[in-house]
Amino acid sequence: MNNQRGAALLTVLLLTATVAVVAVGMTELMARAYSRTVASEMRDQAFWALRGIELAALSYIDEQGDDLDQASETLFAEPIELIYEDGLATIRFSERTQCFNLNDLVEDSGEALIPDEAAAERFAKLVTSLGGNQTAGQQMAARIADFIDSDRRAQAGSAEDYDYQRRPVPYRTGGTLMKSVTELRVVQGFSRDVYRSLLPYVCALPSDKPLTLNINTMTERDAPMLVSATGDALNLSAAERLIEARPEEGYENVQEFLNEPLLTNTDLPKDLSTYLSTSSGLLSMEVTLQSGTGRLRQNTLVWRGDGGAQVVERSVGERLP
Repeated sequence: MNNQRGAALLTVLLLTATVAVVAVGMTELMARAYSRTVASEMRDQAFWALRGIELAALSYIDEQGDDLDQASETLFAEPIELIYEDGLATIRFSERTQCFNLNDLVEDSGEALIPDEAAAERFAKLVTSLGGNQTAGQQMAARIADFIDSDRRAQAGSAEDYDYQRRPVPYRTGGTLMKSVTELRVVQGFSRDVYRSLLPYVCALPSDKPLTLNINTMTERDAPMLVSATGDALNLSAAERLIEARPEEGYENVQEFLNEPLLTNTDLPKDLSTYLSTSSGLLSMEVTLQSGTGRLRQNTLVWRGDGGAQVVERSVGERLP
């Protein structure tokens, strides 16, 4: 009888221990599931907050109208800070008209995308003004164009499908317009350092047309873009002096800018006026949400057209290194 009682007690103890282990395991699983649910909910709230801020910003940009085209516009001067529940939303606006549209390196012939030699020369001049050399700039332009164009013929010093398919992780060229400047990182020759040096001066718009530069909002940082547009007419220091000499109220039109004494007796390209304007077509808005649960960043490119402000590109997360 005592032996039976002892066996029964051991059985009860084993069952109790087993139930306890199962209960602990279930509790841990429930805690993890709850944490994931909370994290997912907070992430969704952050994304909706980003969307709300973006919509409000688009409406504000439409309301400002031509005021955003002036050098005195204060929207670009300081970041805007908004209280976001238990955190802070920081919004930074910047002028992005001063950039080279990578898709300008090809032109649509009606049947296919083919390299644009004139755009390649402007890109090479941009690379030269940033400290590179003309040959390297031309080669870089050719590689971007071949990555975008419709054929499989590589230009001199460039690369096409055959070259990319021989890599350890093979892939093919895009064969279409770039959707984001981050695509440069998969183009042959565009290392992280090259990508970083070009990033402030390039963009990828859904068009093979060049982006006009707003002469009223240019800063000395944008001098390489002016050098690119004027070809051999200006060097970097001359472009910087020209930007510094801009009237405080800005220029009323492009011709007024072309009449500047610093441009007298310079061999300007005949089509220079087509690359310049007194309006801002492209703006950048960077929103950073900072709270106790972490940090979330979104960068939005906004195109100001006849139909109002529209989102061209939206990226969430930190910049590609």
